Order: sequence, then C-alpha cells, then structure tokens
Amino acid sequence: MSIRVLNITDLHVIPEIGGEIYDVDSYLSLVRVVESGLTHDPDLVIVTGDMVEHGDTESYKRVRQLLNSIDLPVFVLPGNHDSPNHMTNDLCGENIHYVDFYDLDGWRLIFLDSHVEGKGYGELSADQQLMFQKALEQSSSRHVLVALHHTPIILCPSFNCQLNGAREFLEDLSSWPNVRAVIAGHAHVECDARYKGIYVMTTPATSAQCIHEPATTCKDLVDFQASHHLDPSKHGFRILDLESDGTFRSEVHWVLNPDTKVVPS
Repeated sequence: MSIRVLNITDLHVIPEIGGEIYDVDSYLSLVRVVESGLTHDPDLVIVTGDMVEHGDTESYKRVRQLLNSIDLPVFVLPGNHDSPNHMTNDLCGENIHYVDFYDLDGWRLIFLDSHVEGKGYGELSADQQLMFQKALEQSSSRHVLVALHHTPIILCPSFNCQLNGAREFLEDLSSWPNVRAVIAGHAHVECDARYKGIYVMTTPATSAQCIHEPATTCKDLVDFQASHHLDPSKHGFRILDLESDGTFRSEVHWVLNPDTKVVPS
C-alpha cells in the first residue's frame, strides 16, 4: 500500500491580514499551495517548520484555521521562527499533531526539533538525539522517513543556514539500513541529493524562494541581506509516495504567484 505525503515548509505566516513578508502575502500563498497540494489526494501532511514568522499566537491561529479545514492528519515540527510553546497551545489539536514519530503501513515517520531558541541555525539537542536513537531502535521492522526543519545538505555558506553537526547526523543515519529518506526546509529552495544511499530532500517554501550567494562571492556570512536574494514569484510543495517495499517517489510542484510585482526593465 502506498502512502502519499504532502510536504510543505517555511510558511512564515504573519498576524496582519493582507500583510506581506518577503514581498509576498504568506498566508495567501499558503492557501494557494494547500489548494494545489490537495488536488494530488495526499493521505497526510507534514509541515517542516517556520509555520509563522514571529512565533506569535495570532499567526498560529491563522495557520490552525486553515489546517483544521483539511480532512487529513497534519504533522508539524518547529523551525527557527517557531515557538514550541505556542505551537502546543495555539496550533495543535483536532487533526494537527506535534509528536516525535508516527507509524503507518510499514513506515515510521520521525519528526525532529532542530530549532535553537533565538538563533537562525539548527542543532539537535542531547534530548532530541536520545529520542531519535530510541525511535530508530524501535523501528527495525519499518522503513523510516526523517523530517526536520534545517536541511543537513549545505546549500548556502551563511552561518544561519546550517545544521550544526550535519555530517555526523548523516553518518549516523547511514548506519541504519531501514532509513530511506530525509525531508527538510529552511533554505527556501528545491534540492534532491543522496548521502550513502539515503535520499536527502529540501522542499521549497510556500512563501518566497531564496537565491543563496555562493561562498566565493558572499560578502557577509552573518548578514542575511548580504548573502540572500528573495524570489516571491512562485511557491512550492513536495509530494512523496512511500511504498510498502521501502521505495518511494518524490516530486516538487510549483504554484505561480499572480500578484508578483513586475519591475520594468
């Protein structure tokens, strides 16, 4: 039996109705992405972090209202812009779940918290690493999909784009023969890579996409504006089909932003 997953990430919803962040109405772009994603008839939704921009109650309530309207289980995990406490109190409930893992039809989906309070970069705390090891140890009879916010693939030289300990994380994953794939966000780009047989996928944002400066031309590894350019013209999501034999298919889909402001040449 195949499991179809809709993966969305980097929503960056703000409390102001009609307000923009990164030159896009991030709530409206989320609505467009969800509507398009649901036409693929997914069985569940995984949101890989940065659901809101400021970690505030009102923004989570806006996201909750939309996700509660989906007649599917929705699994969420925190990104660097998120507040785990507000996620628990203002977002979760009904069909929205904030859990460590979920088992379904021969697969274990493991959800990791890589956010570091007040920082842009990611890291797995000692408690998260312990939970992860236990979840893997208990999943020997299942195929494993790992989800977290910060991608372990280096797509940008900026300090705040990194997952600290990424190489060690991937090495650990490669020692588990039943780990099939990793999905992440944070970078606001599409990426499909492999590391010792494990597929590592970064899903583009439902808000704006990022163009990252290469290390050879990056002027400042700390200042976001110096190392990134934003593209609000399209929004993305990923569809994954998880098969009972451990194989899977994945494809990124795009939704064009009809409200993009065209700058005269």
